[in-house]
Amino acid sequence: MTVYEWANLRKAAKTGRFGKVWKQFYEYAEPGSYRLTNSFRESRFEVEGDRGGLQHFAIYFLLASIQRAHWHLYSRTQPGGEVGPFDSGREISIGHSAEQPLDRRPTTDVELPAFRYDAKPVLASGEPPMLPNSESWTSGEEDSFSINGNTPALLSFLEHCLDLAEGATPSGTELRYVPGKQLVKGNFLLFERNGELQEEESVPLVVRRIR
Repeated sequence: MTVYEWANLRKAAKTGRFGKVWKQFYEYAEPGSYRLTNSFRESRFEVEGDRGGLQHFAIYFLLASIQRAHWHLYSRTQPGGEVGPFDSGREISIGHSAEQPLDRRPTTDVELPAFRYDAKPVLASGEPPMLPNSESWTSGEEDSFSINGNTPALLSFLEHCLDLAEGATPSGTELRYVPGKQLVKGNFLLFERNGELQEEESVPLVVRRIR
C-alpha cells in the first residue's frame, strides 16, 4: 500500500508554481519509463496504463483540483506532443468545474489545502464509487477528449487511478465510469458552436491497468 501526501497546496494554487508538487510526486512515482495510452473503442473512451503510467495520469487530477483550472495532456503521436504523458492516442483535457461550470452553474467548491491518500489495490473490475457531492462529465471529439468535474469528482478519479497503480492490482483490471452513475446523464450545455449552444452527453470512460 502506498501512502501519498501533499501539504500546503494553497501556496501552489496562489502562485501557480507546482515544482514542489512534482518533486513530491516523483518520490512516489515508479522510476523509469512507463506505458500510458488512450483510444476510442466501441463508443467509449479507454485509458490504459501500467503502474507508472497511471500515476502520471493521476497527478493531473490533483493539479486541476489545486489550481481549479484545466490541464492538457498530450500524446506523443500527435503534432507537438513529444513531451506528452501518453505514448499514443488523443489529447486529453482535465478541467475543474470552476472554469467550466455544468449548465453554467457556479461551483461552490473550496480550495484544496492538502491531500493525503492511502492507496489500495483494485482486485476486481467494476464501477467505482465517487466521493460525496461529486459531479463529473466527459466529452469527446475527433482528436481530443475531456474530463471535467468539481473537486470531489476530480479527487475521486485521482484516488481511483492511484488504486489501479498499486502493485497488487491484477493486469486487465478496469474501472468503468457510466453516464447516470459516475458521470452526468442526459444533455448538458457544453460549448458554443456557430453562435448556438450545443448539447452533449457524457461519453462512457474506462481506465484499465496493464503490465
